[in-house]
Amino acid sequence: RSTAQGGGMASSVRGSDAHFVVLARDARGNRLRRGGDSFVASVRADAQEASLQLCDCELVDCEDGTYLGVYALDATITMGTIYFVHVLLGGTHIQESPFKCTLLG
Repeated sequence: RSTAQGGGMASSVRGSDAHFVVLARDARGNRLRRGGDSFVASVRADAQEASLQLCDCELVDCEDGTYLGVYALDATITMGTIYFVHVLLGGTHIQESPFKCTLLG
Protein backbone atom coordinates (compact mmCIF):
# COMPACT_ATOMS: atom_id res chain seq x y z
CA ARG A 1 0.00 0.00 0.00
CA SER A 2 1.08 3.54 -0.71
CA THR A 3 2.64 5.60 2.08
CA ALA A 4 3.46 9.22 2.90
CA GLN A 5 6.32 10.80 4.79
CA GLY A 6 7.69 14.21 5.69
CA GLY A 7 7.24 16.96 8.23
CA GLY A 8 3.83 17.97 6.88
CA MET A 9 2.48 14.61 8.06
CA ALA A 10 3.02 15.62 11.71
CA SER A 11 2.90 19.39 12.01
CA SER A 12 3.03 22.77 10.32
CA VAL A 13 3.75 26.40 11.22
CA ARG A 14 0.98 28.96 10.78
CA GLY A 15 1.18 30.73 7.44
CA SER A 16 4.11 28.62 6.17
CA ASP A 17 4.11 25.82 3.61
CA ALA A 18 4.15 22.29 5.01
CA HIS A 19 5.54 19.56 2.75
CA PHE A 20 5.21 15.80 2.43
CA VAL A 21 5.84 13.08 -0.15
CA VAL A 22 3.47 10.30 -1.17
CA LEU A 23 5.24 7.12 -2.28
CA ALA A 24 3.16 5.01 -4.66
CA ARG A 25 3.29 1.28 -3.95
CA ASP A 26 1.61 -1.79 -5.41
CA ALA A 27 -0.54 -4.21 -3.38
CA ARG A 28 2.61 -6.08 -2.28
CA GLY A 29 4.29 -2.91 -1.02
CA ASN A 30 6.76 -2.57 -3.89
CA ARG A 31 7.60 1.02 -4.91
CA LEU A 32 6.11 2.08 -8.23
CA ARG A 33 8.47 4.01 -10.51
CA ARG A 34 5.86 5.70 -12.69
CA GLY A 35 3.31 8.45 -12.19
CA GLY A 36 -0.30 8.79 -13.19
CA ASP A 37 -2.06 7.64 -10.03
CA SER A 38 -5.04 9.70 -8.86
CA PHE A 39 -4.02 10.57 -5.31
CA VAL A 40 -6.12 13.22 -3.56
CA ALA A 41 -5.10 15.05 -0.38
CA SER A 42 -7.03 17.33 1.96
CA VAL A 43 -6.44 19.06 5.30
CA ARG A 44 -9.43 18.65 7.60
CA ALA A 45 -10.59 19.52 11.09
CA ASP A 46 -10.91 15.88 12.17
CA ALA A 47 -10.42 12.29 11.04
CA GLN A 48 -13.80 12.14 9.27
CA GLU A 49 -13.53 12.67 5.52
CA ALA A 50 -16.71 14.80 5.55
CA SER A 51 -15.33 17.23 8.17
CA LEU A 52 -14.51 20.88 7.54
CA GLN A 53 -11.66 21.42 5.07
CA LEU A 54 -9.17 23.85 6.65
CA CYS A 55 -7.10 24.70 3.55
CA ASP A 56 -6.22 23.53 0.07
CA CYS A 57 -3.63 20.79 -0.33
CA GLU A 58 -1.78 20.46 -3.63
CA LEU A 59 -0.27 17.20 -4.89
CA VAL A 60 2.23 17.31 -7.77
CA ASP A 61 2.90 14.12 -9.73
CA CYS A 62 6.68 13.81 -10.19
CA GLU A 63 6.06 11.01 -12.73
CA ASP A 64 8.45 8.67 -10.87
CA GLY A 65 6.09 7.17 -8.30
CA THR A 66 6.38 10.13 -5.93
CA TYR A 67 3.89 12.92 -5.38
CA LEU A 68 4.87 16.13 -3.62
CA GLY A 69 2.27 17.55 -1.26
CA VAL A 70 2.11 21.11 0.06
CA TYR A 71 -0.38 23.02 2.19
CA ALA A 72 -0.40 26.10 4.43
CA LEU A 73 -2.80 26.69 7.30
CA ASP A 74 -4.00 30.27 7.64
CA ALA A 75 -2.37 32.46 10.30
CA THR A 76 -5.80 32.94 11.93
CA ILE A 77 -5.99 29.30 13.07
CA THR A 78 -5.10 28.85 16.74
CA MET A 79 -1.63 27.54 17.62
CA GLY A 80 -1.84 24.02 19.03
CA THR A 81 -4.85 23.09 16.90
CA ILE A 82 -5.01 19.40 16.00
CA TYR A 83 -5.90 18.71 12.36
CA PHE A 84 -5.73 15.77 9.96
CA VAL A 85 -4.15 15.31 6.55
CA HIS A 86 -6.16 12.83 4.47
CA VAL A 87 -4.49 11.11 1.49
CA LEU A 88 -6.62 8.86 -0.68
CA LEU A 89 -6.18 6.80 -3.81
CA GLY A 90 -9.35 5.76 -5.60
CA GLY A 91 -11.45 6.86 -2.63
CA THR A 92 -9.48 4.71 -0.15
CA HIS A 93 -7.08 6.05 2.47
CA ILE A 94 -3.43 5.17 1.99
CA GLN A 95 -1.54 3.47 4.83
CA GLU A 96 -1.83 5.41 8.14
CA SER A 97 -4.13 8.08 6.63
CA PRO A 98 -5.56 10.29 7.99
CA PHE A 99 -2.40 11.69 9.61
CA LYS A 100 -2.89 13.50 12.92
CA CYS A 101 -0.99 16.80 12.94
CA THR A 102 -0.44 19.78 15.24
CA LEU A 103 -0.29 23.45 14.26
CA LEU A 104 2.85 25.01 15.73
CA GLY A 105 3.70 28.70 16.36
